[in-house]
Amino acid sequence: MISITFNDGKTWIPCPDGVRVNIENQWIDGEERQGELVFNFTHEGVITDIWVQTEADCDSNVGTSSEMYSDIISRLVEDNS
Repeated sequence: MISITFNDGKTWIPCPDGVRVNIENQWIDGEERQGELVFNFTHEGVITDIWVQTEADCDSNVGTSSEMYSDIISRLVEDNS
Protein backbone atom coordinates (compact mmCIF):
# COMPACT_ATOMS: atom_id res chain seq x y z
CA MET A 1 0.00 0.00 0.00
CA ILE A 2 1.24 3.46 -0.87
CA SER A 3 0.80 6.18 1.75
CA ILE A 4 1.79 9.85 1.71
CA THR A 5 2.46 12.33 4.49
CA PHE A 6 2.45 16.12 4.44
CA ASN A 7 3.47 16.65 8.08
CA ASP A 8 6.84 14.94 8.49
CA GLY A 9 5.37 11.49 9.14
CA LYS A 10 2.94 12.39 11.92
CA THR A 11 -0.03 11.18 9.90
CA TRP A 12 -0.23 9.11 6.72
CA ILE A 13 -2.89 9.12 4.00
CA PRO A 14 -3.43 5.86 2.09
CA CYS A 15 -3.18 6.19 -1.70
CA PRO A 16 -4.55 2.93 -3.16
CA ASP A 17 -4.36 4.27 -6.72
CA GLY A 18 -0.79 5.53 -6.37
CA VAL A 19 0.81 8.96 -6.13
CA ARG A 20 2.07 11.32 -8.81
CA VAL A 21 4.64 14.00 -7.97
CA ASN A 22 5.54 16.79 -10.43
CA ILE A 23 8.69 18.87 -10.02
CA GLU A 24 8.31 21.90 -12.26
CA ASN A 25 10.79 24.36 -13.78
CA GLN A 26 13.70 21.94 -14.12
CA TRP A 27 16.41 22.62 -16.70
CA ILE A 28 16.40 19.77 -19.23
CA ASP A 29 19.84 19.18 -20.75
CA GLY A 30 19.69 18.54 -24.47
CA GLU A 31 16.35 20.30 -24.77
CA GLU A 32 17.77 23.70 -23.78
CA ARG A 33 14.62 24.63 -21.91
CA GLN A 34 12.78 23.94 -18.72
CA GLY A 35 10.39 21.07 -18.18
CA GLU A 36 8.87 18.84 -15.54
CA LEU A 37 10.30 15.82 -13.78
CA VAL A 38 7.38 13.52 -12.93
CA PHE A 39 7.42 10.57 -10.53
CA ASN A 40 4.48 8.16 -10.72
CA PHE A 41 4.43 5.74 -7.77
CA THR A 42 2.30 2.70 -8.58
CA HIS A 43 1.59 -0.51 -6.67
CA GLU A 44 4.54 -2.17 -8.54
CA GLY A 45 7.21 0.49 -8.73
CA VAL A 46 8.09 4.01 -9.78
CA ILE A 47 7.91 5.48 -13.29
CA THR A 48 9.97 8.61 -13.91
CA ASP A 49 9.27 10.89 -16.87
CA ILE A 50 10.62 14.14 -18.26
CA TRP A 51 8.08 16.36 -20.00
CA VAL A 52 8.68 19.56 -21.97
CA GLN A 53 6.33 21.93 -23.75
CA THR A 54 6.82 22.09 -27.54
CA GLU A 55 6.42 25.17 -29.72
CA ALA A 56 2.96 23.87 -30.68
CA ASP A 57 1.93 23.99 -26.98
CA CYS A 58 1.91 20.19 -26.75
CA ASP A 59 3.50 18.17 -23.97
CA SER A 60 6.35 15.99 -25.20
CA ASN A 61 7.89 13.12 -23.23
CA VAL A 62 11.66 13.28 -23.78
CA GLY A 63 12.69 10.58 -21.32
CA THR A 64 11.20 7.82 -19.22
CA SER A 65 12.32 5.04 -16.91
CA SER A 66 10.68 2.53 -14.63
CA GLU A 67 11.96 0.49 -11.73
CA MET A 68 10.22 -2.16 -9.66
CA TYR A 69 10.32 -1.68 -5.88
CA SER A 70 11.99 -5.09 -5.51
CA ASP A 71 14.80 -3.95 -7.83
CA ILE A 72 15.23 -0.69 -5.89
CA ILE A 73 15.44 -2.63 -2.62
CA SER A 74 18.01 -5.09 -4.03
CA ARG A 75 20.14 -2.27 -5.46
CA LEU A 76 20.15 -0.34 -2.20
CA VAL A 77 21.04 -3.42 -0.14
CA GLU A 78 23.87 -4.28 -2.56
CA ASP A 79 25.16 -0.66 -2.45
CA ASN A 80 25.25 -0.86 1.35
CA SER A 81 27.20 -4.15 1.42
